Amino acid sequence: MNKTIHLSCAIVGVMISFAFANPNTALKATYGVSLNDPSQIKLQLNNDFSFTYQDYSNVDKPIDVEGTYKIDGKLIMLNSTSNSSYHNKWKITNDGCRIQSRKGILFYSLVKLSNEH
Repeated sequence: MNKTIHLSCAIVGVMISFAFANPNTALKATYGVSLNDPSQIKLQLNNDFSFTYQDYSNVDKPIDVEGTYKIDGKLIMLNSTSNSSYHNKWKITNDGCRIQSRKGILFYSLVKLSNEH
């Protein structure tokens, strides 16, 4: 009985600590393709949770988007009022040195170009 009470208290304590943790910490970094790549795909994240994203891989439909972002664990979710279709969900990999996204059959992988922590 006593072990059950201690275990229950421990579980409730852990749940409360996660409830008050801030999962959405700002990140200031720029991710992109190599500088010689003509697609010029680049995602810039700012400390104030704003972002800018560009993708010139389709010269007929260049994408320039800005808005806000949210980080949930290893996911970066971009939110914009733009009507452009763009990669708005990114997964952080390699300790933050790379981000990856998939939209339909298009897979993107961007590397960290700068880090201004």
